[in-house]
Amino acid sequence: MEEGLCSFTDLHGHTNFVMCVSVFMGSDGKPRIVSGSVDDTLKVWNAESGLCERTLQGHTNTINCVSVFMGSDDKPRIVSGSYDRTLKVWNPESGVCERTLQGHTKSVNCVSVFMGSDGKHRIVSGSDDTTLKVWNAESGVCERTQLGHTKWVLCVSVFMDSDGHPRIVIGSGKSVKVLNCKYLTLIADLRRKVQELEEIIEELKSRPGAEKDFEERRGIKRKDFDGKK
Repeated sequence: MEEGLCSFTDLHGHTNFVMCVSVFMGSDGKPRIVSGSVDDTLKVWNAESGLCERTLQGHTNTINCVSVFMGSDDKPRIVSGSYDRTLKVWNPESGVCERTLQGHTKSVNCVSVFMGSDGKHRIVSGSDDTTLKVWNAESGVCERTQLGHTKWVLCVSVFMDSDGHPRIVIGSGKSVKVLNCKYLTLIADLRRKVQELEEIIEELKSRPGAEKDFEERRGIKRKDFDGKK
């Protein structure tokens, strides 16, 4: 190809402005393009043929941002952020929206994905509500809301620092901030241990006579407490 020249392939299908685009490798080893539009849809294109293979519908307003990551089944997933205040995680091969992430109170402007120190994917999103949110990509749980910005969060990116922990770079107003995500592993471990403890408690309560014994023990403790007044 001569310097300064390139060939173009037009991908036609959206009915309004295209706002975002990303690229990923399909399970068949062929590259795909995903695009988001003001027409409220995402489209998945075969990068080689230019054919639209699938239209993803579910958002109710403009799609502002899109990113791609590998799911726990080693198949690609698409995450999109919209003016409708939600993020959605899609299976691009089936076209199914697997989960909707709700929590932002205004438009979602930017999204990125990174691998946490615990080996699990996280989604990070920025919004007009001036917050940044970090989500567990598999469960859809919001693990943290980062406050501190006074302007819209318009862009976000992630890198791995020399200590092996991810850093999130956030652009808002006239400032750029770097967030250390080392604590995320500790939070994930704490959530898991709390869940395990709750499951043990429910199992113990389900045993015959356990509820009565539990009430009796609670009554004894209440008497002890009242007697100390």
